[in-house]
Amino acid sequence: MAHVSREEINRLAQRYEQIRKSLQNLGGSSDGSQVELLQIIHRPGWTTVLDVALANHSLDALQHQVAAIEKLHEAMTAGARNGLEKSAAA
Repeated sequence: MAHVSREEINRLAQRYEQIRKSLQNLGGSSDGSQVELLQIIHRPGWTTVLDVALANHSLDALQHQVAAIEKLHEAMTAGARNGLEKSAAA
């Protein structure tokens, strides 16, 4: 079985870390301040029916994407575990 180079593994780890950090950044900054979107939607005059409908539909789409990401992450982790177990058994 062919093995990948250490550089390829490092690139994979870097990409994974970038994605993980990007998802964490959605929660706001480390100093406890809210995300700009949360500040904006609480301002007077922003909450027209169309604005709220668009935001709700966008959040629905984000929820679906997050669920898909979680399932994909679980599948990738399970696949990596299986590969490790098979490699150790060989």
